[in-house]
Amino acid sequence: MNNRTRALALLAVAALGTAGCKDDFLTEVPYSFVSPENLFTSSDGALAALSGTYAAFQARVPELGVSDVDYYGRQYWMLVEYPTEVVTLRLGATNERTEPDIFRVRPTHNYIIGVWRAAFHAVNRANSVIDNVPGIASMDAGLRDRVVAEARFLRAYHYFNLVRLFGGVPLYLTETRSLEDIQKPRATQAEVYAAIIADLTDAAGVLPVRYTGRDVGRATSGAAKALLAKVYLQYGAVGGGGAAAFTQAESWARQAMAGGGGYSLLPSYASVFDQANENNAEVIFAVQNQRVAGMGGRLAQHVAPIGSNLSGANTAGVSFYAEWPFFRDWSDTDKRKAGTFLTAYTHHTRGPLTWSRTMTSTQQTAYGTPGGGPSPRKYLDPLAGTGGA
Repeated sequence: MNNRTRALALLAVAALGTAGCKDDFLTEVPYSFVSPENLFTSSDGALAALSGTYAAFQARVPELGVSDVDYYGRQYWMLVEYPTEVVTLRLGATNERTEPDIFRVRPTHNYIIGVWRAAFHAVNRANSVIDNVPGIASMDAGLRDRVVAEARFLRAYHYFNLVRLFGGVPLYLTETRSLEDIQKPRATQAEVYAAIIADLTDAAGVLPVRYTGRDVGRATSGAAKALLAKVYLQYGAVGGGGAAAFTQAESWARQAMAGGGGYSLLPSYASVFDQANENNAEVIFAVQNQRVAGMGGRLAQHVAPIGSNLSGANTAGVSFYAEWPFFRDWSDTDKRKAGTFLTAYTHHTRGPLTWSRTMTSTQQTAYGTPGGGPSPRKYLDPLAGTGGA
């Protein structure tokens, strides 16, 4: 044994000998980077952790295999919208984006894996806030309770996405700190709904009615009540809740409307999605995107008019077409049609842009050739530049 090896062996023995000491000199308390030990010590740290929980809708965490497009950045919408009539894409039948469109989604599909990872990562960020913020003694009690309630709303929101996609899923209601913590079996669907309802009921009683200034966009009591109505409606229809769940859905919907949040229908349906009209009276809760890499979604690149060279659109077509019969059979006298489909808009640098397409019978139904109606208007970013970003 050379001197260097002997020295390392002695250090190892010394470490073992002091492992039971109360003040272990080898215990690392990091000060040069953010950790639970130095983050959850003040209201600033609590709010920063909560901001990270909101950011989990588009989080990029390479070490966990989570991309910023796996969840609300793009893949979640592709997974849940392609099976509907609202969008199709007309690529080859083996294309990964086509598979959910034709109800051929394998467990190994990128969207399935990505959404699963990203949603559970978001749950764990919420759990971290819920577990640690109550212990911050120096924090104003009202703010502390509000932060925890916001995190419980967000945890419920993600579990509602998970239970609708996968049924019963593992229930993580405390922060995952080690590999041992991840070994959980699937809960039943009823157990997941019970956890969601408990979180939202608690949040509804704590969250404020509305926010002002930079806090606009946070979860409100109205958002919790409205989501409870939606949860009970889903639970009653397909989750086993039955008629009692429908009664609860009606009750919570009425409470949301009577709660002082100022919610109402706009005179013009199309204006709901206007860039200049964000967080309007019809919006109860919305993810607050920014036009910054990693802080917004990439859906805009899939909906710009054909041939516009905007947001990734090109002569081959875009990814989000409306199913042709769905668009074709919508009455032109229905005022919602122009607000639903992107047939024309004025770009901030390119001027007026108009969708037009001559459809052959083959293009209306066949995969592998561009086809379909115009894109959904609600996903458009009217200030998007050129290119695919």
